[in-house]
Amino acid sequence: MLALIRRDPLLGSPAAILRVLVALLLGTSVAEGVRTFAATATEGAMPGHFANRVYVAAALWLAPAILLLLSKTRERCRAMDLALPIEARRLWLAHTQTIWLLGLVLLAAGAGVLWGYEKIVFAIPGKIPVPDQNLELVVIPLAISLVLAVAALQSFRPGLQQVPADRSYRAVVLLMLGGGLGLGIALSKLPWFASLLPLVFAIGLTARTYHSLPPTFATSPREAESTSEPVRTAGTQEWETHAETGSGKSHSALYY
Repeated sequence: MLALIRRDPLLGSPAAILRVLVALLLGTSVAEGVRTFAATATEGAMPGHFANRVYVAAALWLAPAILLLLSKTRERCRAMDLALPIEARRLWLAHTQTIWLLGLVLLAAGAGVLWGYEKIVFAIPGKIPVPDQNLELVVIPLAISLVLAVAALQSFRPGLQQVPADRSYRAVVLLMLGGGLGLGIALSKLPWFASLLPLVFAIGLTARTYHSLPPTFATSPREAESTSEPVRTAGTQEWETHAETGSGKSHSALYY
C-alpha cells in the first residue's frame, strides 16, 4: 500500500503541492492578520468567542480546501496503473489515504503557522490585545471533518479512474467544503465524544465504498454504467438453457 501511495497522482504533482503550500502560508497569515486587526480596532473585544473560533477554523480549513479543489484529487490512479494487475479497491484506498495524509499534514502545518504568528504578535512590545486562538479546540474537530469530507467525496462515482469536473462534481466539492467547515466549528462547541459519531460514519462510508468497487476502474461514465450491469456467466447461461428446455418439455407434456 505504501508503494501505491508513493506513486499517487497527487504526490506526482510537486507544482500543485507547492501552490497549496504557498496558499497555506499566505491564507493563514492574512486570516490571522484580519483577526489581529479586528481585535486591535476594538481593543481586544472581538464580536464574541464564537466569531473568534470561526476566524481560526476558516484559516485552518483554507489549505485542505484548496487541496480538495485540485484536479489531481479527481484522478484516483495513473492511466498506466490500469494496465497493471492491481485491483481498483487497492488503488482507490491508496488514493483516499493519500488525500487524508496530505490534508492532515496541511491542517497541522496551518496550526503551526498560526501558533508561530501568535508567538510573534505576543512578543511585540505594546501588548497587542489578541484573543487566544484555542487551537486545541478547533484542530481535532476539523481533522475529523476532513476525514469525513474526503470519504464522502471519494464515494462520488467511485468506479471511475478520474471523475469529470462537471457541475455535479463541483456541487459535491462545494458541499463538502462548506459542510466540513460548518461541522468542524459545530464539533468544537460540543463535548469531545460528539466527534466520534462523524468519525464512525466516515469509517463506515469508506468501508461501504471500498466493497462496492468493481475489479477495475472505468475510464468514462458510460463505461462505468455498462460495468455496473449484471454479467451473465457461462453457468447462468447453462441454467437458463436448461430452464427453457425444461419449460418446453413441461408445456409439451401438458399439451399432449
